[in-house]
Amino acid sequence: MIEIKNYGELEKLIEKEEVVIGVCLADWSRLCRNIKKELPEIAKKYENIKFAAINDNAYDIRKKYSIASFPTWLIFKNSKLISEISTSSEHILQSRISAVL
Repeated sequence: MIEIKNYGELEKLIEKEEVVIGVCLADWSRLCRNIKKELPEIAKKYENIKFAAINDNAYDIRKKYSIASFPTWLIFKNSKLISEISTSSEHILQSRISAVL
């Protein structure tokens, strides 16, 4: 898992990796802080997917993808955004990932 601070960093990552899941997290949210702690364990389940934590201060990413709630998961495949979900449920995330793969 890597941390993304701006759109330039995200763009480089999605161009380099086949599948990327970025989660937009807010430091002020206890729920988001918990997800950030659990993210490495979630990532271990999907070795062929690159996970990235995107800080809520990345306003360029928030604007580009119209992110209004946290956490929001952005799923990219072949450099294209294919899914966006706002959830804290690992079960919902897993079902969305399964649909993508």
